[in-house]
Amino acid sequence: MQALLATLLLAAAPSPKTLLTSGPIKLLEVSSERNVPLLPKGAEVVVLVEGAALVPIAPGNAPLKAGDTVFAPAPGPWTLQPRPRVRAIILALPAPKNVLATTVRSEKDAVKFRMLSGKGEGAIILDKDVVGTDAFSQQRLTLQPGAAVPAHQHPGSAELIYVVSGQTEVTLDGKPQVLKAGEAVIIPAGAQHAAKVVGQEPFQAIQFYVPGGPEQRFKGPGAAAPPGAGGGGAAGAPDAGVTSAATPR
Repeated sequence: MQALLATLLLAAAPSPKTLLTSGPIKLLEVSSERNVPLLPKGAEVVVLVEGAALVPIAPGNAPLKAGDTVFAPAPGPWTLQPRPRVRAIILALPAPKNVLATTVRSEKDAVKFRMLSGKGEGAIILDKDVVGTDAFSQQRLTLQPGAAVPAHQHPGSAELIYVVSGQTEVTLDGKPQVLKAGEAVIIPAGAQHAAKVVGQEPFQAIQFYVPGGPEQRFKGPGAAAPPGAGGGGAAGAPDAGVTSAATPR
């Protein structure tokens, strides 16, 4: 009877919404006031976008809040517990080799940078220097109205963008699409792409590179992406108007 009850409760529990799937990589969204059970098959990056929640895979028993991220290389089954409500996204990817430690990081502790002639600001939340693997990286972006990212590509890394607020028009291989809050896009490795802010509201997004590497260009004018990570355009040149305008803070 207890096993049956547990099965019924699990079936009635809210489930994450799958936003993107690309091979073994998934981007999920949770927006709930109820506990959400999760059954990962590899590593997970949990980013709290709004509200707060208890995240049992993180060290300690205190709830995490918006702006916090947890990376768990092999978490096993766990349950996200809103306090009292949470919006979060979860990047699911294969467990990286030789990484055992769970990492918790807040946006306020991240490396920050300016770009796009002062119309953009970003923060590197997680990268190889923080988590010990270049399997992925995570950034937070804020672009002001009128900001535009010129066409460029990342030959060795896919890029995932989740819109927190505002709107952007992303042009991927010549085809434009407008993304709004709660929507996401994946840009395959090597695909030519550009973006511009649509409307009068600042655009805020969470960005992932899988694998990481292109974010290293934001750590300083002399920083270079690792070989094959794709820090620039078609001939390996810097992303026009992106790298050259980035200034660490």
